[in-house]
Amino acid sequence: MATQQTIAIIGALEEAAQSAITALSGSGYRLLLFCKQDDPSRLSAFAAGKQFGGADVEWMSCPIEASWEADIILLSVPADEITDVATAIRQVAIGKPVVDIRNSVAARDKLKE
Repeated sequence: MATQQTIAIIGALEEAAQSAITALSGSGYRLLLFCKQDDPSRLSAFAAGKQFGGADVEWMSCPIEASWEADIILLSVPADEITDVATAIRQVAIGKPVVDIRNSVAARDKLKE
C-alpha cells in the first residue's frame, strides 16, 4: 500500500489555491493549508463554504510547519512575496518540489528588473 502524500498550499485563500484545493480534495492527498490572514472570519467562511470531499485537510498556523510536513509545496502568493516565502521555507523545502501556481513566469521575471 502506498503512503498518502501530503501537499502544503501556501496562500490558501488566493483564487489559484482555491482551485487547487477543490481539484485535489478528492484525490487522496493530505492537504495542509496556510494563509497569511489577519481576519479569522474569512478563514472560517472559506472553510464553511468548501466541500473537501472527505479529504484530510488541515489549517496550519505557520508556512514553515506546513512545508516541513509536506512532500510537495504549492505557492499561491503575490509575485512580490515569493522571495520572502521561499526564504522562510528554504530549510524545510530542500529536495521537495515547490511550484508557484499563481504567478506567470513573466510576472516573476519582471521582479528581477
